[in-house]
Amino acid sequence: TVESNSFSRSAIGHRAFIATLRKLGMPVEVSRFRTLDRVGDNDLLLLLEPDAKAGDEILSQLDRVPHVLLVLPKWEGVPDLNRLTWIGQMGLLPESDVEQVLHAVLPGADLGRQKNKLEYDATRYHGRLAIEQPQYIDAANDVRIGSLLLARDGTLLAERTDNGNHLWILSDPDILSNAGLDEADNGIGAVSIVRSLLPQGGKVVIKAGRFGPYVNW
Repeated sequence: TVESNSFSRSAIGHRAFIATLRKLGMPVEVSRFRTLDRVGDNDLLLLLEPDAKAGDEILSQLDRVPHVLLVLPKWEGVPDLNRLTWIGQMGLLPESDVEQVLHAVLPGADLGRQKNKLEYDATRYHGRLAIEQPQYIDAANDVRIGSLLLARDGTLLAERTDNGNHLWILSDPDILSNAGLDEADNGIGAVSIVRSLLPQGGKVVIKAGRFGPYVNW
């Protein structure tokens, strides 16, 4: 597959990031089915680029999980006909598709995009982030939402705490994609974010991303 999922070796996949977490000794479980049943009170659910339609069921039930990091989708790709695990062409998902995912968890937030490259010193997470055509969250109208990473044009990492449940939303997946992980200090920043959100003694349960319309979430 060239999709944005945890098994994909393509530019927009997450295989390298998961391998990095494991090499650094972090406990990781990748799940495709009945994911919410696998998440304990001290675990962090890492929900990577869910499809708005296929992921609707899990997005509507995130209040069952105490600690969730949701990474918004951004890209779609077409396979290279000579190497089907590589991307021949890639483009931005329509903003409306990404907003469907965002509004499922933050109804009052908006999505924003910029064409210029973002270079941002995320000192809180030990590095400089570099993102092409960055994607942001604008949640200025919702007082329940805080910003852990606030760049010039919007929020990169938002936080919402509700009835003891913690939800974080990373607006742009490029800091942990196969292609973006080694740009600037993206990898350091992505790992630092996960480490900072993971409760002591818990594991990272990764929901494995988009697999098309027939996925069983």
